[in-house]
Amino acid sequence: MHLRDCQETAIINLEASFKADRPRTLIQMATGAGKTYTAITSIYRLLKYADARRILFLVDTKNLGEQAEQEMMSYVPLDDAARNQPRRIGAPKNADARGV
Repeated sequence: MHLRDCQETAIINLEASFKADRPRTLIQMATGAGKTYTAITSIYRLLKYADARRILFLVDTKNLGEQAEQEMMSYVPLDDAARNQPRRIGAPKNADARGV
């Protein structure tokens, strides 16, 4: 699975906000745009690349929490070499993790 352009843009902007020491952010996306998958990808990247120790993931209904939990359990990182070539977020779609 690959990220949609809007998901990639959201992650790039989120990471830029963190780099600029602005930890309070809001990601606003249309219904069906993949907000949960975008959030899970961001969580994965924070844990793997930014050495985050804890992530607080809030939902407003039990149903959304269960749905997010199921998606987290089935999440396969984009850089899982067993499934596809690793690719940096923001790199051209045909570039691998080295940017080539």
